[in-house]
Amino acid sequence: MAKKDRDGNKKLVIEQNEKFRKDIKNMREKIKEYLDQLEKKTFDELDYSTELQKNGISKILEEINEKSRALEKLKNDMMILKANKIDLKVFLAMRKLNKDASLLESDIKDFMQSSKFDRINVDMSIASEIATFLAKIKSLGTVRIVTRPRAISMIDWRRGKIKAAREVPSKQITNCETSLVLSSKINAPKGKAGISITGCALSPSGQILLADFSPSKRILTINGNGTYEKDINFIDVPVFDLTCIDSTKIGFSTGSYREVKIIDTAAQTVSEITRTSGNVYGITSDEGRLVYCVAKQNIKSFNMSDETESEIQSGNLKNNSYVCCFENRLYHTSQNGLSVSCSESNGKVLWTFCSEKLKQPRGITVDSRRNVYVVGEASNNLIVITGDGSKFTELLTKTDELKKPTAVCYDRKNDVIIVCNRDGCVFIYKVQQCEKVESQ
Repeated sequence: MAKKDRDGNKKLVIEQNEKFRKDIKNMREKIKEYLDQLEKKTFDELDYSTELQKNGISKILEEINEKSRALEKLKNDMMILKANKIDLKVFLAMRKLNKDASLLESDIKDFMQSSKFDRINVDMSIASEIATFLAKIKSLGTVRIVTRPRAISMIDWRRGKIKAAREVPSKQITNCETSLVLSSKINAPKGKAGISITGCALSPSGQILLADFSPSKRILTINGNGTYEKDINFIDVPVFDLTCIDSTKIGFSTGSYREVKIIDTAAQTVSEITRTSGNVYGITSDEGRLVYCVAKQNIKSFNMSDETESEIQSGNLKNNSYVCCFENRLYHTSQNGLSVSCSESNGKVLWTFCSEKLKQPRGITVDSRRNVYVVGEASNNLIVITGDGSKFTELLTKTDELKKPTAVCYDRKNDVIIVCNRDGCVFIYKVQQCEKVESQ
């Protein structure tokens, strides 16, 4: 068994090497293709500008030729007149030619002093972002070795018994105090550029708000009984996650756009409140501040009264991390891509949960009993973790139609939980709580 396990691991490492080589080459090809497009666009603009100036200069040269021909004709006419005997008729003709010569001289002088003889240069500057990009990018990726707990059992040779290796720090319970009853299922309509649901929130009136991170740039609204209402579509960037500040204002994050913004649904305005130095993902509101996850950095907060930003918790957050707050506690996914953490409001960690049952934890929410609900995008499930982080149970799985679930929110007033798949399938469950938890 041990040899088979190591052979399998060796094969996996080789396959992963080949996969990442292909990924790097594909990424390089995409970058090259994009740069080729930019090059063609710039060359077209350069050629167009050059051709425009060439045509303008050619017209000026034609004017010069016309004036030269007129001057030459005047000179010839005067020479012919001078060769004839001077009489009254010749005198009058000479007088007219002199007048025409003066007018032509004045016209040529004005022509030579006009802006038509300004020096024309074709100028171009290389985008400064390219130099910044080249200075910042030191490699095409980071290679790291990730060691996970072994999957085979340990054998006690002296006793001849098999002892299972402990891999999950939290204990799974089968008779959980929480059960769900499905009340509604909605397939949210696609936008003009598709759909990618990555966030969910509840308005003070009980309206369900969905963040669509596709290029459709919208927030979908669903009423409490599970009926689609309308799109909020006056937004200028895709919305990754969102939170209700009051009855008309919604704060939202923008992922790779690195902005935190607020929209006013009554005034139909969008305002940027801060830019972040990393991709910004999960967001929530808590006592006059917005709290959000900045990838590869930390959890930050923005005080809406004095417009100051501060760091709550340091750490190397992964992409697609989410956060929620409740009763002076902070819950978030995921510092290492696998875990769920609970902290005090100042960032001091109280407990960290991880389990092989939960893969790529995404959206997170908390009920009034401090039970924590998390969806696993890769494990296609919803789990609930007890308030102390010691026990959990799996509430929904792939058999319940969960397919890449990304967002979840809890209605504490009505004990209702909303679970969202990335493709726009939304489930509304009534949550039923029992008095006692029996663990195995």
